[in-house]
Amino acid sequence: MSVKILPFNEIYAEPVKQLVIDIHQEFGFDYDRRLDADLEEISHVYGGRGGFWLAIENAKVVGTSALREDTQYTGTLKRMYLLPLFRGKGIGRLLLQQAVDYAKQQKYGEILLDTVTFQKDAIRLYEKFGFVKTGCKGS
Repeated sequence: MSVKILPFNEIYAEPVKQLVIDIHQEFGFDYDRRLDADLEEISHVYGGRGGFWLAIENAKVVGTSALREDTQYTGTLKRMYLLPLFRGKGIGRLLLQQAVDYAKQQKYGEILLDTVTFQKDAIRLYEKFGFVKTGCKGS
């Protein structure tokens, strides 16, 4: 596998949206126009001091990560997705590392994220990066 981590480019807007829809379906979630509205304006939502990155293999989007600016000192990790075939190969780690490194460059003091409890592999990855559980909204 020759996966590259690249900054978001508008030519990938529709493949990114489809990737999110496919992974949501895998985990039993429906696409929600309100909750997923950021996918209609990726460059706008994640511009400024935020960022959006793609894992690309052979010109195909196979994963994403994003960092949304919340305040001058905090960002929220968003859109950590990876197609099943590419999981367990270190690509998720590369995507997360890109977001964390960028947050450091932007001098964020804190990165927030939310996930669901049944995504145990993702939670293990987040914990390896130093994220700690602070609360639970449900499973």
